[in-house]
Amino acid sequence: MVLKFWGIFAVVLLTAGCQTTHQGAGSGNITLSTSVESRFQGYLANPTGIYFAVSTDGQHYGYSICSAGRGECTEPMGTVALRSCQGRSKGVPCKIYAMNETIVWQGIAETGTRKTEIKAPVGRGPITLTSGVEATFEKYLAKDDPEYFAVSVNGSSAGYTFCNNTPCLSPGLRARSVFRCEAHSQKNGHNSPCYVYAVKRKIVWENYKTVKTPVRLGNEQKPIAAGKILKRDKAKKDCEELGFQPKTPGFGKCVLQLIQ
Repeated sequence: MVLKFWGIFAVVLLTAGCQTTHQGAGSGNITLSTSVESRFQGYLANPTGIYFAVSTDGQHYGYSICSAGRGECTEPMGTVALRSCQGRSKGVPCKIYAMNETIVWQGIAETGTRKTEIKAPVGRGPITLTSGVEATFEKYLAKDDPEYFAVSVNGSSAGYTFCNNTPCLSPGLRARSVFRCEAHSQKNGHNSPCYVYAVKRKIVWENYKTVKTPVRLGNEQKPIAAGKILKRDKAKKDCEELGFQPKTPGFGKCVLQLIQ
């Protein structure tokens, strides 16, 4: 009976230990780059993510997924995630940083903690965007498949995500846009919280009035209207039919004028 009890106790200890340790896990101090932190948010938002690996300098990443969901697949030592990371790291060693949603990197304050993606609610109330954020918004709108655009409540910082493939199959883009915005805000010393401002080409900020900082169209200035769906794709086609060449200043001004 005593031996049986100790056998059960040992199994419980081993099971608990598996949640916070991993043979391929890294150890020691590490600081993830903003880009890698952003990708980690995307990984956390993906219910199929099982391993997240980072290079020992914190500049590169790789992850693996299980289409059946977390806990349903077996991947010895996170080999796929490590291989993906090492393919980007240019020779810098990679180690496992997280298994499922738990940080397994040893020797840091977050070791053993379960992480969740950051909240990414829609913003609300009057907001004034700086000219820099307006310019960033125009770059976002110019993407073929823009997904999420986030701004800080003081209107001075922004972050966005877009999709490289159609249909877009990348989870976590919403959270990543907010994370990038808040990282930019912290870098500027503002520490202003960020919220979702636009989804695809539609402004979704609630109780939105008008942007006091105008968009410049040559010598003209026009504000972006609240909740307006910016039909940029049609505008691009119309401008091409009018003879404007894509990726030229004249083409950009034509598109802006048509979507106002």
